[in-house]
Amino acid sequence: MPGVPLRPMGTGRVARRDLFSARRFRFSLQTRILLVVLVCVVVPLLLMGVYLTDQTEEALRAKARENVANHASVMTHAVDDWFADRAHEIKSWAASFVIYENMESLSQPRTDPVHARGEIRKFLETLLKLGHNRMYESLFVVDLEGRVVSATREEELEGWTRELVRRLLRTKPEETTKPEELVSPLRRSDRLGRATLLVVHTVKSGERTLGYLVGRVDLRELEKLLSPALGEAALGFWLLDESQFILIKQGRVADI
Repeated sequence: MPGVPLRPMGTGRVARRDLFSARRFRFSLQTRILLVVLVCVVVPLLLMGVYLTDQTEEALRAKARENVANHASVMTHAVDDWFADRAHEIKSWAASFVIYENMESLSQPRTDPVHARGEIRKFLETLLKLGHNRMYESLFVVDLEGRVVSATREEELEGWTRELVRRLLRTKPEETTKPEELVSPLRRSDRLGRATLLVVHTVKSGERTLGYLVGRVDLRELEKLLSPALGEAALGFWLLDESQFILIKQGRVADI
């Protein structure tokens, strides 16, 4: 209309400052105080929870390590005692008059060798029948040359076992006395086709060595000793030699 000024038309857009000002949250003083309290309480609780979880896990790991170490210590003593018992048995049997008297008589020209060897064999068989048969496959006596004199079954000394027996005859310059017994390493027997272990002790008459009493250990008894106990399947013990070679693993003799 004439004489009426025209107003400029709007663009239909909302200013950015108006948009943000309309959506701005306004917290009351009580809300702000509540948020501060929640932060001060929840954050320490979360940190404490993480700390306690780490401490609990470390305590459980320490307890597990302690339990394994204790079981390993008990098993180590058990194995040591087991071998010590075998060595003591062979030592006491080698000192029997039945063995050394008949071995001594075999060196005499008028002795009946069949009778002397038979007496030794009867004595060895009696030992196995007295409850020790679980620990030994066989017992046998050899002379100074390593030849089998008498045995509870057919036996012989193989090359590596002969070398072990010879060690009992050797004395190093720094040694004042000769060793009288030994426990062989776990070695494979070509004759038996499997691993075997021997305990050897000298047979003496006074200061004179007449031969050796040899016990072939039944390794199944050693396997039982190292087998995991009922309810402790995770604690399977391994037996290693001085070179860290595995001899018995999880209650089974390794294929040597």
